[in-house]
Amino acid sequence: GANNTADTTQNGDGIISSFPSFRMQPIDDDMVLGFAHFGGFMAAAETPQYGVWNSTLSSPNGLSGGIQETGPLVWFDSDMRNSLVLSALTKHMAINDDTTHSSSSSPSLPEYRIGLSGNISSVPVGEEYAFILTLTRNGGGVNRAMYEWGSRQLQYHGVRRRGDAHAADYTLRYLGYSTDNGAYYYYHTPTGQNYQQTMVEVAAYHRSVGLPTRWVLLDSWWYFKGANGGVKNWSARADVFPDGLAYVAAQTGWRIQAHNRYWSTDNVYAEKFPFSCSSYDCLPQTKEFWQWLFDANQDWQLTVYEQDWLSVTQ
Repeated sequence: GANNTADTTQNGDGIISSFPSFRMQPIDDDMVLGFAHFGGFMAAAETPQYGVWNSTLSSPNGLSGGIQETGPLVWFDSDMRNSLVLSALTKHMAINDDTTHSSSSSPSLPEYRIGLSGNISSVPVGEEYAFILTLTRNGGGVNRAMYEWGSRQLQYHGVRRRGDAHAADYTLRYLGYSTDNGAYYYYHTPTGQNYQQTMVEVAAYHRSVGLPTRWVLLDSWWYFKGANGGVKNWSARADVFPDGLAYVAAQTGWRIQAHNRYWSTDNVYAEKFPFSCSSYDCLPQTKEFWQWLFDANQDWQLTVYEQDWLSVTQ
């Protein structure tokens, strides 16, 4: 084993081991490779990382890694007939990826590397991790490559696919109404109305025009927040739903997809269940907490639990 291994120069964004690593250059001058890196906030949805794989790494947003930006990396050829996906296979939360860059003192080609996170301060004897490199051939592009990569992750960890996702997920089978970021009623209601009145009226309007909505997504505006904007109490605020979520479900006829953020350091559940907390947020440590949470919230047509903000968890 090893002690005092943390790299304090990069705030945990570096790595303390390096395997595997790849030089950022094509195999030959006639081969053009592209890349897409699914790391960062919302898997890089807001700041996508993609471009041409070469020593200059021409990309709109570069190739970032570290605590907040690590994720699967896809290489693909110019006609997208062949794709490679590289990522951690085990110990996902302990792994960073990063890039090195050439300088006057180190003129070598830049590299892309995977290794143990730079904030790990000790490594036990026998500690190991595995990575996965998958090849997808004969077309399908990035989408097919990521699907096959995910299938192999599931296979390795002994998790079987449970049939057709569309058949199992109510929100994929039926039309719903969203109050997510960008929606008209995202942190907004008509003057003088609360969300309970607003959602009941929206559902009534949908019925009047024959719009067959069957569920609603309630975003982060409905529950109690605590320290650092995290979730203090995952229950409906009285100023939002005065009669509770069961009333809203009954009045609208909608099932509910309910949003959740990271747990705050002052969340009310830490008194009953073990949590591991940083200065920013907390993580529940046992499955008993989740079982209790879902059991306690079955009376208001909770159909999908949406765990958001994982990219900021520390």
